[in-house]
Formats: sequence, C-alpha cells, structure tokens
Amino acid sequence: MRYFIFLFLLGLLYSCSSSNTILLDIPESSLEDNIPEWVKNHPVSPNYYIGIGIANKNNQDINYREQAKKYALNDLASEISVNIKSNSFLFSMESDYDYNEDFKSIIKTEINKDLEGYELVDSWEDELYYKVYYRLSKSKYHQKQKEDKEKALTLCYDLFLKANSAEKKSDVLLAINLNIQALLSIKKYWNEINEYIVDDLISIYLDKEIFTSIQRILSKIRLKANIEQFIVSHSNDFSNTLNVKCFYNNKNIPSIPIKLSYLKKSNYNQNSQNHSEFKTSNEYGVTSFLVSNIFMNNYQELEVELDVTKMLNINDKNLNLIKELINNFPLSKLLIPVKIILPKIYIEHNEKNLGLEYTSNFLANTFRENFTKKNYDVVNIKPKDGFTLIISSDTKVEQNDSKFVLAYLDGLIDLRSNKTGRVLYNRVLSNIKGIHSSKEKASLKAYQEASKLINENIFNDLIKIIEN
Repeated sequence: MRYFIFLFLLGLLYSCSSSNTILLDIPESSLEDNIPEWVKNHPVSPNYYIGIGIANKNNQDINYREQAKKYALNDLASEISVNIKSNSFLFSMESDYDYNEDFKSIIKTEINKDLEGYELVDSWEDELYYKVYYRLSKSKYHQKQKEDKEKALTLCYDLFLKANSAEKKSDVLLAINLNIQALLSIKKYWNEINEYIVDDLISIYLDKEIFTSIQRILSKIRLKANIEQFIVSHSNDFSNTLNVKCFYNNKNIPSIPIKLSYLKKSNYNQNSQNHSEFKTSNEYGVTSFLVSNIFMNNYQELEVELDVTKMLNINDKNLNLIKELINNFPLSKLLIPVKIILPKIYIEHNEKNLGLEYTSNFLANTFRENFTKKNYDVVNIKPKDGFTLIISSDTKVEQNDSKFVLAYLDGLIDLRSNKTGRVLYNRVLSNIKGIHSSKEKASLKAYQEASKLINENIFNDLIKIIEN
C-alpha cells in the first residue's frame, strides 16, 4: 500500500515539473487583506507624529529605501505645526504676511534638519513600490525641544552680554555682529515667547531686547561730510573729492562700510545712469570718494548712507532674513546738493551771405540757443578760462538752366580752450545746399540746413568735448 502511495506522489511531482506555470485560484480579496491598514490609510495618533513615505522601486537613479525614508520624515515634520504666538518677536514684526509665510518655511526647514528620536514602525513593498512608516513621540519631541531651547537661550544671552560690552567700548561692528549672532541663534523660536530670567530676578524677552539694541546702535551712528555743497566745474575737470566722517558717541569709527550714489553720465549716450560705490572708513573714521563724470542736469544730490548689510558677517541665507528686519531702520543718511559751474562760452563769428556780411548771425544764434538750453553762459567778453567758438561761413550761387536757384554754404567751426589756446574741435562745412526761387532765399535755405546740422549733430559733439 505504501508503495502505491509513493508511485502516485512521484507521478504528481513529475506532472507538475513538466508544466510551465502553476495557476492558483486565490481570491483577490485575500490579497487585499494582506496589505497593512497603514498602507491604505494614513494613520492618525494623539501620541505620535506620523510620517508615511513611498518610493518607486523601478527608479534606478535613486536608493528607493532612502528616498521613501526622506519622504516619510518630511511627512512627519509637516504634522508639527508652526504657530505665531501673540507677543512673540515675529508677531511684533508682523507687517508683511509674505515675510511670515517665508519664515514659517524657514522654521519647517529647521525642524526637518534637527529631527531626531523617530522610529521605524513598519515597511511594505510590492513589485513597483516601497512604502515605509515612521513615528515620533510627541511628548519626547516637545521635551527635547524644551531642552534645546533652554540651551539656545543661554547661548543667546551670553552673546548678548558680549555685544553690550562691545557697545560700551564703541566697537560698533563687533557689537552689531554679536547681536545679530545672538538673534540668529534663536531664529527657530522667533514665533514663540522667548522669556529669559536674568540672575533669577529679572525677566526679559530676549529677542526683542536684542532687536532694540541693534536699532539703538545703528541710530546713533552719524555721518558728516566735509562740505555742505559739492562743487564741480571745468577748472577741476568736473570731478572732486568728497570726504565723509563716521562717528559714534563722538568717537570716530573705522571700517564702517559707506555707500555713495549719484547720477553719472552714461558711457553710451548723453543720458544718465544710476551709479553706486562702496568704501569703508579709515582708521580716523573718514571715507573718501572721487566723484567724476557726474551727469550735468539742472539739479541733483549726492546720497551717502550706511551700508548695513556689508557690516554683517553672516551667510547669504541669513543675510536675506536680517535685511527684511532692518529694512525700515532709520539710518543716518546725507543728501549733499551738487553745484555744477559750467564754463563760459565766447562766440567769434564771421558769417557772410553771397560774399556780404550776414547781419542775422544765423549760425552764431543757433549755437547760442543750444548753449542757453544747456545752462551755459554765453558771454560778450572773452574770458580767461572757458572756451571760444569760432565760426566763419559764406554762401555762393551756382548757375543752372532751371527756374530754381542752387546756393551752397561753406564754412569752418573751431572750438578752442581759452586757457591753453588748443583747438579742441574742428569741423569743415562744405557744399551745404539750399534750393529756392531766388538766390537770397536759396542762400537762407542753405543757412537753415547748416543750422539743422548743428542742432542734430555738431552741438552734441561740442558738448561731449566740453564736458569730458
């Protein structure tokens, strides 16, 4: 009997091995039952922060297990709410909704970076996906946060004391940077009440105290220029030096970054361009700027101000954060009016019309009008300094068989420095044509064409030479 049972089993095994597949009739519902509940529905717990992460196993470019873990921890961190408490430092700065939203994002990043104490609960995978379940005890997390915050506040207060000591010594840069470091050391808690007990007696809101200290220091920095009016003229080549002294509590401050802004002539055209430059004060608290190529408009000012961002020794990410806080600080600023003394222009002219003296002085008047529009003083007596513009011109008529008369203007325009006698500009006017019904009108037309050439071209060339 045993022998027959053995033969039956042997035959059964043989028939199975000769088949390519074995079809098992397993109900789909039984497969669904094998999937954990947390895979199908995100768990919720009053005692734990929970994070679920999923990764595609077929993505060859990444480690899918690490990717799923990363997603799970991000999900876990998103459950930790960030609320701005009333009377917190951030609440008192709440003038810009976007800034608060950006700050919430920063806190979220800090939470992700400092996340610890989480534990792996379970994992699940099929042919396509890997899914993982992490959790973090709420009570342990908040206890750890409390301990970390106490350490951060202690460090912050120590930096604050050092900043106060530097301020008493008028070491402005050190005082500001220590205060900024102190404020950033508790950046993660700006949305909370940061009360600190000093010597078991005095209670202070540490972040607000630091912020007030920064404001106080910056508001007491003073700038003073060596002149009340900045004068540039032809005699100094339209450039001059501006000296600015920086002081705090009547003491000169070295190494303070100063920003100078003014309108400068564009290198490409006659328009202006905004120009800014930065320098730091020397050991005597003085910063010197050479102002040149200033734009010659009727009125402008030199603007001098502290450049607080260049005072700070912090990374770009924190710099952008602090810039938002100090953006509206009332900082010391100077507005120095610019006086531009333009050179005097003397015009010598010998204009003729068909060989006779031209009493209209057509070309001389064209130049005079243009110089006046540019605020130049055209004088009747040749000055020792300044420029002399020499104009000579005449017209002639060409005979032809048509009913129209052709007139041609020839002439010469020179610009000379009265100081050196050098010819700075020379332009020959040749065969400028005028056509009309009579020789007088044709000659006038030629002068009009020459005037047009002055307005559109020649005068601009003269101004470039005079102002450069």
